[in-house]
Amino acid sequence: MQESLEPRRDPKFAWFERAAFWIAMTSCLLLAAFTLAEIAARPLGVQVHVGGEYNGMLMGWLIFFALPVVTRARQHLIVDFFHGMMSPRWRAVVNWLGTLLMVIYVAALLYFCTKLTIASWNNSIKTQGILRTPIVYPQAGMVLGLALMWLSSLLAFIEECRRLFGRAPAREARP
Repeated sequence: MQESLEPRRDPKFAWFERAAFWIAMTSCLLLAAFTLAEIAARPLGVQVHVGGEYNGMLMGWLIFFALPVVTRARQHLIVDFFHGMMSPRWRAVVNWLGTLLMVIYVAALLYFCTKLTIASWNNSIKTQGILRTPIVYPQAGMVLGLALMWLSSLLAFIEECRRLFGRAPAREARP
């Protein structure tokens, strides 16, 4: 019996998924607008420095704010071949272990990224571009995105704990 790969969502925590989604989509729209403005300005001989300076930051925000939504919805890749061959008990153990490792991994990333962001803030490090944008701006967005991803991973881990230790129903099987 194979588990469903349909997204699992808890309405209590939908607020941060919506917030992360809208930040990611706003970053995508701004990225497109800056890029199109830069392309349109080239034939006119006008330099648009905002595009070159902020496109990397917006791309980082797009990725890091989309991660919590993907993680919480369980829409990341799994090795379905091996996962489907396992007994339900082993599958539950592997899911539990995988979510535990994800919580630990994202916590480590969050810790180191936070340290880098604080160092950038304290040292007033700026980009080398013409606008000299403080590096703390993109880093703070990435730290916030990682914090939301850690929260998503923690919620998934709690769900897997409840499922493994018998306090929650097993996932529905696909027809």
